[in-house]
Amino acid sequence: MVGQLETWFGRPKKGGVGGGLRNGGEGGSLARPHSESDFNDSEEPEFSWDNLDDNTVNELFEKMLVSLITFFMLHSALQEKKEPLRTHPMMTKKEMLRYHGSYFKNHDRLQHECIRCLRAIMNNTVGLKMVFQQQDALMVIARSLDASKQSVMYEAAKLLAAVCLVQPNGHEIALAAIATSGELRRKERFTPIIDGLLIKSNDALRVVCMQLINAIVTTPDDMDFRIHLRNEFMRMGLSDALELLSKDASEDLVKQVKIFQENREEDYEEFMQRFDNVRLELDDPVDCFDVLKNLVTDTPSEPYFLSILQHLLFIRDDTLISLAERFSSKPPKTLDGTDSKSGDPSASSTSGKKVKDLKVLDGKSAQNLSILLGGSLKHMSYRNVQRCILRCDDSLLSGSVLDQLIAYLPPPDQLKKLEEYKDRYDELTEAEQFAVTIAEVKRLLPRLKSMSFKQHYAEMVQDIKPDIVAGTAACEEIKQSKKFANVLELILLIGNYMNTGSRNAQAFGFEISYLPKLSSTKDVENKMTLLHFLVETVEKKFPELINFGEELAHVDRAARVSTDSLQKALRLMDSSIRNLEMDLANSKVPQGEDDLFAQVMGVSFHCKVYMQKRMGIFGKGLGVALLCFVSDDGRQSSNLFKIT
Repeated sequence: MVGQLETWFGRPKKGGVGGGLRNGGEGGSLARPHSESDFNDSEEPEFSWDNLDDNTVNELFEKMLVSLITFFMLHSALQEKKEPLRTHPMMTKKEMLRYHGSYFKNHDRLQHECIRCLRAIMNNTVGLKMVFQQQDALMVIARSLDASKQSVMYEAAKLLAAVCLVQPNGHEIALAAIATSGELRRKERFTPIIDGLLIKSNDALRVVCMQLINAIVTTPDDMDFRIHLRNEFMRMGLSDALELLSKDASEDLVKQVKIFQENREEDYEEFMQRFDNVRLELDDPVDCFDVLKNLVTDTPSEPYFLSILQHLLFIRDDTLISLAERFSSKPPKTLDGTDSKSGDPSASSTSGKKVKDLKVLDGKSAQNLSILLGGSLKHMSYRNVQRCILRCDDSLLSGSVLDQLIAYLPPPDQLKKLEEYKDRYDELTEAEQFAVTIAEVKRLLPRLKSMSFKQHYAEMVQDIKPDIVAGTAACEEIKQSKKFANVLELILLIGNYMNTGSRNAQAFGFEISYLPKLSSTKDVENKMTLLHFLVETVEKKFPELINFGEELAHVDRAARVSTDSLQKALRLMDSSIRNLEMDLANSKVPQGEDDLFAQVMGVSFHCKVYMQKRMGIFGKGLGVALLCFVSDDGRQSSNLFKIT
């Protein structure tokens, strides 16, 4: 087979007749691209296996055996196949190494020639269409992205870059082939491209790899998809590679890097427009989280966002769960048919854990508690957790741990049923043992909620206090601004003039919600809006009112404040403080020496009441200020004109 392929792809023979043409008349050879620059036998130094010492031969021979056994294992061969080969004399080992290296040398050369043939086929519309119809054709090219075979990878990368630019679905087909190749290799799909980009000794390959990256990233029309692909490359090591390329890159490579950076900046600017041009660092996880949190706050998506975050918290515990399942399973029987547990006490205890069934809790509740015990509480005993709850120790029970305890705590009826199993504690699962232990704390759920409120109170105040201050200050500025009052008076005057003869004439006020409609009220010629007329009137007749906005410094910040959200937050804080007061009243008698709830939470309660009163004053001031500009819809009459 190799000889037949050699006649197809080999160089012309001495007689001037190309291999593959049987009748060699004059001019009978076919001109075609060849690859002497890539694979030239005459330029390669002759390697002598006879000059190697025995240790080197044995080392190379072992590597060859590993390669062969890997191949043989696919055909159900056993590891013992190595032993007979190791007994061969040194001369035989050298001969095997010689043939083994020759095989891979010819294999690489044939692969290179096949890729070149595919390139020739795809160099026209008919051939390109035929290749697209073959599902495995581009897969062969994608599988050739191997940094250890630089000449082959060079041709494959050029082909894939060209395929990405073919409309309408060339990019999709090429990307699917690269993804499937990565799955077969069990590596990230873009890893070979980054590996080729890091080969400093082959500048041509680095340029082609950068061209392929640009073709993959810049071709899609969807900006979100472009950013996704670019971030995937950056995650695979492109960010570090770009820093290295800036030091020793050639002119062509610098050009490709510049194209990549320019497209990256354009997509970044377009992406920022979604967030009202708010500058943020996409590489900073805190900035990205803050933007997402602000986008979903007080929207129907907020519970789903919280659910996603909660699931992300459990990802690190998957390893612990898989290990627990692995080591809690019953060991297999020994070869002689006897059960291994008879001679292994550890195996007996392990299998004993497995047979425990849930007595009260359902599977979901037990799983949630197990995740919590294997994660945040994995270094604490059950009694230690109970002691921390009694002492209200927030150094060990953080706000996030308390929130998880509240969310995963079984309902009261299940906790009551679990109390019946106190005498059979060892028969319970770990999750149920934990639940029984902490359930000994009276009024457990209210106590956990009060502790959680104590931890989150400062954060809640920090979230709403700036909005209350900004809203109150803005309302006071509007109420006290004489220039703004004169502007409103002028608008009222113009409105009364426009409504002369109607029932809305001589009004003494108007709805403030109609101010934005000034820009949509136009004259009969549809050339000027009422807002333009108002501005011209102020400039000509009342120039001292032009800078009325300087008296309203906090209005822009207050315009983004949601009064509904503020009221909701204040009501939640007020309700939590009342619940804490009730818990303190019910905890006057300690449950034991470790119960410090009244001492710890009592001081916190008085501080929070004082702060809540201050917040209430701010909130009341905001409400009073708002009343100056809000009318009762039920009391509206003809004296409130409407701009039409």
